[in-house]
Amino acid sequence: MTSPHKIFGPESNDLVLQLRKRGINTVIIGGMNTNLCVDSHMRELVEQEFKVYIVSDATAAPGKDAFNA
Repeated sequence: MTSPHKIFGPESNDLVLQLRKRGINTVIIGGMNTNLCVDSHMRELVEQEFKVYIVSDATAAPGKDAFNA
């Protein structure tokens, strides 16, 4: 369990630490607000050298334009 975050990405919580402590290097993401939270988490995890997959049919965003972003 990670600590709660206050911004869209994982920069303010211990997600990266928790993943590394468990030897996890591949992350699969699905969730709400694709153009905000999912995108921000994906970008930070890729920058931290994790292999990241996004489940496109398990994500959502308000409006087609937001989803396409």
